[in-house]
Amino acid sequence: SKVWHHDGSWWCILHDGRAGSYFYRLQQGTWRKGHLVYSGIPARADVLSDSNELCVLLWTVQEARVFKFRYSKENGSYYLLEGFPVALSLLKGHETAVLAKDSRGVLWVTYESQGAVYVSWSITGLHWQENRVLASSLEDDDISSIIAFDGRTGVFWSNQNSESLHFRFRHDRQPFERWEEEETVSQGGLVADDHVNLAVAEGWVYSVTKTSVDDANGEVNGPTQAQIILSTRSKRGVWRTYDVAPLSVETVTRPIVVLDDENREAYVFYRKGDDIVYKRTSLNEIEFVGEPVPAITVPGVTLNNVTSSKQNVNSSTGLLILATGDDGRAYHRLLPIR
Repeated sequence: SKVWHHDGSWWCILHDGRAGSYFYRLQQGTWRKGHLVYSGIPARADVLSDSNELCVLLWTVQEARVFKFRYSKENGSYYLLEGFPVALSLLKGHETAVLAKDSRGVLWVTYESQGAVYVSWSITGLHWQENRVLASSLEDDDISSIIAFDGRTGVFWSNQNSESLHFRFRHDRQPFERWEEEETVSQGGLVADDHVNLAVAEGWVYSVTKTSVDDANGEVNGPTQAQIILSTRSKRGVWRTYDVAPLSVETVTRPIVVLDDENREAYVFYRKGDDIVYKRTSLNEIEFVGEPVPAITVPGVTLNNVTSSKQNVNSSTGLLILATGDDGRAYHRLLPIR
């Protein structure tokens, strides 16, 4: 997530293609470039906004750094807190890394490397504990994600070797090393791939994932024939899976889920063909029907890697998404919430 909403505006952190990664703020429909976050080669970002505090994880193949900023309403900008950035040790081979903050303010990072799921944590963000293995026997191509929910911290991951999706959580007031038993979200029929995005509302966890059914030559013997699925975990720990997007002759990939907690709706955005599209459903009765709605379409440009905020949205914020084009530009769309 490279996007967040604060002080009446949408923000993002993106590399400018030249000098480094910068703050950008959307004002009156125009992105205004702010100060430099990180100079040098393009770095991937994961951003977590919590009131006036902003936590940022920036990483490249060679290194990872954690930043903490504080927002100054008087200046309308963020300033870096003392002692930051700090280096974060990620083992080689990670494809992605995700940041979360639990109910006690502890920061957590998860990633997958060389067939294992790792977590690291820090009470202040300045000093990080060593990587701990939560799961193993994965493919190198698998990934993990992390989310805070209902006084707990949960890690979700794919396992293409066992064709399965998994989840494991800890209670925030328990010792850092104590995690509950692994939960199987779904299994069989090429249900796993390396695409995962999480959201939470009212103690329920929502995960959107891409399957690998496009690798089969026909129907699979498993829980779904769909290319994209949404899985939900109730407060009682019961998982249920719903089809979002069917298999298509066009490319269907890279889904994210955004929750509107005012109207109790879920939006799932993904790439279909050259465009970014979405489907929407009520959280009271989840069902994704009909054709997807175009979200971002740019003639002559192939779009991918749609991203949004870790925050839930409502009518006062609207819903902002960003996507990258094969022309080297980033494109946005702000959808109204009614």
